Amino acid sequence: MDTATETSSMAHDTKQLAPASEDAYLVDKTSTFGAVRSGLAGIEFTGTGLVISTPTVSEEDYNDMFNMVLSLNKSCHWLLGDALLLGDTQWGNQYTESKYDDARKATGLSLSTLRNIVYTCKKFPRSARHSDLSFTHHLEAASIKDSPEARESVLREASSKRMSVKDLRCVVREVKAERMTDEAKEKICPNDDRPFGVLSLPTKEEAASALPIAFELDKAVVWLLKNPVDSLTPEHRIQLQERLAPIVAYAAQLTEAGVHH
Repeated sequence: MDTATETSSMAHDTKQLAPASEDAYLVDKTSTFGAVRSGLAGIEFTGTGLVISTPTVSEEDYNDMFNMVLSLNKSCHWLLGDALLLGDTQWGNQYTESKYDDARKATGLSLSTLRNIVYTCKKFPRSARHSDLSFTHHLEAASIKDSPEARESVLREASSKRMSVKDLRCVVREVKAERMTDEAKEKICPNDDRPFGVLSLPTKEEAASALPIAFELDKAVVWLLKNPVDSLTPEHRIQLQERLAPIVAYAAQLTEAGVHH
């Protein structure tokens, strides 16, 4: 087989998944952080898209590249958290302060959110991470402090029952309430059997005067966990629904703003 015939045969065997002209690709070599090698011939990743420097891409390379993109999308928080944690561990937080600033600018995430990401990575070493659960699942479980066993338990349950993040959050709240000592519960919510109407949130004036609203919300959470819906009268259900409506709406605003916890 002569060279021309061999070349023609190779072109026929390779699916034309990319246009013949390089101009048809998004080629941006001016990305702030530069291109990242994919390990595949003629394919690089940048902050603004793929850099394709070959006129054709084989089906095998395309599938490998696509799976890499999916993997990076799923693991981006793990990668970011591990990278920042490595710097903190090896050189100290003061050294990596600029790295947090770079990460904040590149991702648009707040510093507190980045800290939460690093905290989650610290609580869950790579061997303790569940590949079938999202990073957010792990973030929820990480809020259970001082008990690796409890964190692992809720993640196993989330995995086996295919829980959503919302469902896992409810389980975590229950676990945290159960782990509280009787003394701590009494401090947070004394006289648990007091009349329903006594439980109240602070007024706008009280909140404006720097009343620790988180403390009041903790008391409300403990009360809710101890009083399932089916134990309430219809009148109390209506009252509670009306009182919780602004809280639910506020939580939705926090989610839209990208604030977690």
